[in-house]
Amino acid sequence: MTTNPQGRLSNSVSLRLRYRTPLLAMLGVPTFIGGEAGLAFTLNDRVPRYRLGEDHPGASYLQPRDKP
Repeated sequence: MTTNPQGRLSNSVSLRLRYRTPLLAMLGVPTFIGGEAGLAFTLNDRVPRYRLGEDHPGASYLQPRDKP
C-alpha cells in the first residue's frame, strides 16, 4: 500500500507497464507492448485474489472484471 499526502494508507495502487521484448530491443525497434504510453492498471483492496495452486505457494492471480 502507499500513503497519500495526508499520511493515510491508500486502498488502491496504480501502475503503468511499458515493455519491449529483448529481441526487439537488440534490433533497436522502438515499439513497446502497450504503446508509447504503456498499459495502465489500478488495483484496490476489493479485488479478489485466486491461488495458483499447491505447486505455487504464495502465488496468486487477479481475476479480470467481466465486460458487459
